[in-house]
Amino acid sequence: MPLIKGIILVILSILVFMNPEGAILGLALYIGIALLFAGFVLVISAISYSSQIKGWGWRLAEGLLDIFVGFIL
Repeated sequence: MPLIKGIILVILSILVFMNPEGAILGLALYIGIALLFAGFVLVISAISYSSQIKGWGWRLAEGLLDIFVGFIL
């Protein structure tokens, strides 16, 4: 299994060196989607558990900030 992972990583690194713009775009897209997902989860959990969590407003603000940054990326 480590040999297969190594071969895949070598192939991916060659592709990144051949097309760095595409790699940066793909990485930004991946991070943006991850931030959107995390932001929505934080907002939903802050609203759902607002009576049980002390300082739920900070969680809500963090979720909204994650969503905002995710849209920018």
